[in-house]
Amino acid sequence: MSFNFINIFGLVAAVLLLIPEVIHLSKLYYYMYTARDKLFYASWGLMYLISALLMVLPIGVDEFGFMSVTHFLVYIIGDILLLLIYITGRILMFFQIVDFKSLLWPCAAAGVFLLSGAALGHMLLVAAAVIVLSLIIITAITQNRVEGDSH
Repeated sequence: MSFNFINIFGLVAAVLLLIPEVIHLSKLYYYMYTARDKLFYASWGLMYLISALLMVLPIGVDEFGFMSVTHFLVYIIGDILLLLIYITGRILMFFQIVDFKSLLWPCAAAGVFLLSGAALGHMLLVAAAVIVLSLIIITAITQNRVEGDSH
């Protein structure tokens, strides 16, 4: 396995996605009251980690590469835009400009994983991204259901 710019770009993207996520989950973990919430967020964090590793290491594929220039452009431009959305959402959330439960940042992160996997033909990364999106949706639905019941 040889490392090229795709591995390096994936590593940078993974670090940009993981650092805020680790900080967020470590702070949030103490505020959760139910075991179900802790399980969802722990699963979410684990899938983020697995997806980030798959962005850096070509596990399940021979070597990272693109089938065409279009795939390359979609990969670079799309990932940069989604990372900007993610970072902007995190900054806005940090300064409490957007609601804590906004799905902007987690969906943008999952979009980075999904777009990277699709552009590279990395089906394990696509599968991990789908699992991350599913966990995001399940968490959002259960949180809304619990909040709806309490009002």
